[in-house]
Amino acid sequence: MVTSIDQRRPRLASLLTLGLLVLGCSGTVRQLPPESVSCVRSTLVQSVVPSPKLVVQWHAVNYGGGLAGAIAGHAQNSSAQEAAQAYSDRLLPELSDFDFHDRYWEALKSRVSRAEWLKVSGFETQSEVKSVEPRRDASQLVVGTDFSLLPNLSRLVVSSGFRFVPRSGDGDDVGIGTVSYHSAPIGATEDEAVPLWRAAHGRRMREAIDEGITENTRLMELALEYLAGRKRPGFKTALWVDLVAARGELGIESSASRLEGDVLDVRPERITFRSSDGDFYSLPLSAVERAEPRFVVPPPPAPVASPPAKAAPPSPAAPPTDAAPPAAPPADAAPPAAPPPAAPSEQPSATAP
Repeated sequence: MVTSIDQRRPRLASLLTLGLLVLGCSGTVRQLPPESVSCVRSTLVQSVVPSPKLVVQWHAVNYGGGLAGAIAGHAQNSSAQEAAQAYSDRLLPELSDFDFHDRYWEALKSRVSRAEWLKVSGFETQSEVKSVEPRRDASQLVVGTDFSLLPNLSRLVVSSGFRFVPRSGDGDDVGIGTVSYHSAPIGATEDEAVPLWRAAHGRRMREAIDEGITENTRLMELALEYLAGRKRPGFKTALWVDLVAARGELGIESSASRLEGDVLDVRPERITFRSSDGDFYSLPLSAVERAEPRFVVPPPPAPVASPPAKAAPPSPAAPPTDAAPPAAPPADAAPPAAPPPAAPSEQPSATAP
């Protein structure tokens, strides 16, 4: 019998190591005190994207029951990992010419530079998380990011976790946070999703990755703003969203996770949500099973009617090209007679009245 399933929230492979640096530290905060923000002089940003490929998530399970349960769990987890790799191998060829890392780094660099309090002085890219110790010359912002598909392949996810480490001597508070983008669902099962993701040379995957980069980095800007102490107002509610999307190989049904927090904005097909823990999400409305209290979804914008084209004004008629020129007077014709002299009352005066 399965007694538990790990990672009830999106699995962040690149953040397993980063999590040791972030969540295991004492003095971690979601919002820095004002004195810690005001003393930032410069910040080195380090972006870590460990996998050069899109990966398929899988979830570890625990059978319990001592050694027998551990053996069964290990075997089943190995099988789940192999299945995830097999799906990944079927999808990756469609992205062989699509370098999304440079796109992400360019977008992230632009977004973090907008956080004026950071005073960004440098931007580095890495493929692995390194131990981050306080530096004497600058504060550090480490961002770890994954591009992945949920276990049942229904949604593409771009998730990041970050850690802000103040400059040595500027305080002990370490700021942390996570941001997650989920694409609109595609297909209800793996067998439905795979051909849809692969169609037209992976068009839907490419579009979802591009949207994910835009949304993920937008959330990073909001999260850094929140880290510096600014809390944007929102509509307080609780959402039920399936963030696990398990495949059900073990008879485990995916269930919705309850997220309490604030809806920051609502678009016709997507919402921005900040959890009470300070995590930020960009979620498709179709993934929200219910909300209490309910929020209002705006109607899609009406199409703008194009004004009727104005008729061109008629062009003046040109004279016929074969019209004969006016006849010249005969050479021996008498000059025209001079007009008769004007009446005295009509003679112009050369003097002032």
